[in-house]
Amino acid sequence: METQTIVPAYIGKITDLARKAIEDKIFPGCTIGIISQKEEHLLAFGHQMYEHSPAININRSVWDISSITKAIVGTYACSMISDGIISLETKIADVLPIKGRFVNELKLKHLLSFTITLDTEEDLQKLKAAEIEKIILNSGLKVQPGIEFDYRNTTSILLGFFIEKIKGTGLWEILEKDFFLPLNMNNTTFHPDTQDKSNIVPTELVAGKPLRGLVHDETARLLLPRTVASAGIFSTLPDLMKFSKMILKRGEGFLDEKTFNNMTSNQLHDIKNHRYGLSWDKFKLDYCACSCFSKRALIITGFTGCSIMLDYEKNLCIVILSNAVYPHRKPGSMYNFRKSVAESIIVCKHCGLNAD
Repeated sequence: METQTIVPAYIGKITDLARKAIEDKIFPGCTIGIISQKEEHLLAFGHQMYEHSPAININRSVWDISSITKAIVGTYACSMISDGIISLETKIADVLPIKGRFVNELKLKHLLSFTITLDTEEDLQKLKAAEIEKIILNSGLKVQPGIEFDYRNTTSILLGFFIEKIKGTGLWEILEKDFFLPLNMNNTTFHPDTQDKSNIVPTELVAGKPLRGLVHDETARLLLPRTVASAGIFSTLPDLMKFSKMILKRGEGFLDEKTFNNMTSNQLHDIKNHRYGLSWDKFKLDYCACSCFSKRALIITGFTGCSIMLDYEKNLCIVILSNAVYPHRKPGSMYNFRKSVAESIIVCKHCGLNAD
């Protein structure tokens, strides 16, 4: 007797959405990973570029995941808290030679919640690596930490410097040994030149040529060969599903209960109109029309067209990897697609989404 596999209705909806997005040139290709109601589905659509190019492959296609790097590094920092190496109250000036106003008040919790603003107006993309590092370490803060939410690459870069100083080696070596290898994320790297280049999905055209295997984020690219915590990780859909499953299992093997609860809780109670956990954004209706997500639901988006949405209370995971910046950046282009994918999957009687 043959076993019949029942494909959820949302697979057809997502297929239509992805094909329409490719037709509308939102992106040339994408992979999507879903965990919903104890089912897991991995999907691939389109090609690496609109022109003749290899088809996107679920297992082999390697993506520049841009700011998802921030959440991965931030989650690793939380694992260091669980291990007792550091705490949310650890002062950054006790570890790094930072200078300027308010730096003696700056703590790890402020870096992880993006509640600092460097006191500089410099355009970092016009500077050299050594100048960028000097500004980050020596500018001081515009206001006291913890008062304003300000989501910036420089905060994550400073977090990476902090982790490196404590661990005594480079960020890539730290994450590979302590995070990627234990999670069997064997195709995740800051160094995509070690991968088969034909599998790396290109991002934006620069000087008429697509960036392939070179980080898209300009500041992270200027700081090469140093790896930084703001952007630069390349990964595959199966690897990011492994990472996401660890979060869905409440940080199993990496985070203790207290740290996990802190990571998934809003850290901005005193800052109006903002909600953010430790290194993760909190759910907003901008991401899905369903207002019944748990208070601990997490999301991170990346400029290249990537995102991870997690709700461990609902055992829900949606990973989208695309190169929406190809051939040129289109700010906001992923907004409707990402929202529509989530609304195709979620079943909610209260909000009426996909409810019979």
